[in-house]
Amino acid sequence: MSRMWTALMLEAADAEAKKMSRQRMLLQRLKNRERLLQKIPEWQFRAHYRLNKEEFHSLCDELRHNTSLKGSKTTSLELKVLTALNFYAMGSYQKGVANEVHMNQKSVSRCIREVTKALNEISNKWIQFPQTSTQRTKIKQGFYTKFNFPGVIGAIDCTHVAIVRPAADVLCFYNRKGFHSLNVQMVTVVTLKGATL
Repeated sequence: MSRMWTALMLEAADAEAKKMSRQRMLLQRLKNRERLLQKIPEWQFRAHYRLNKEEFHSLCDELRHNTSLKGSKTTSLELKVLTALNFYAMGSYQKGVANEVHMNQKSVSRCIREVTKALNEISNKWIQFPQTSTQRTKIKQGFYTKFNFPGVIGAIDCTHVAIVRPAADVLCFYNRKGFHSLNVQMVTVVTLKGATL
């Protein structure tokens, strides 16, 4: 009986040691990612995430203090935001983003879902259609001054967001660039604080 008890105790101790080792490894990986973020040149950071580092940190602070988005033991809030920004900026598959940030696709999907939900929680603060004629006039003047384009209060653009080949209506989703996608259209009105047209 005592041999079986000893074997069970050794097995439990071994399992605990493996768990602690995994936690240390995950924490080290998180620290390495944060060090790598600091080393990325500003131009490269902007190319990958479409924000500069100062704007990125400001966004993270906003999300941390005004939304339900939180970091975890293995994935900091900053890494979640970077992962989602990379996906938004590149318009690529999640697997490609996963390779770049050294995560599995399921984790990338979770990051994108959580960050998108958090951004939606604060979107009204940043995305507003001009409500008054004074606001619309100011935007029209800005577009005219900068681009010599009269009567504009916003801009519209489209992009192809890559998707996995659908099972049905394949040709409806095959675009001129040679891959399957959804054509997403956005309307933008420039009303951000301090923004210049």
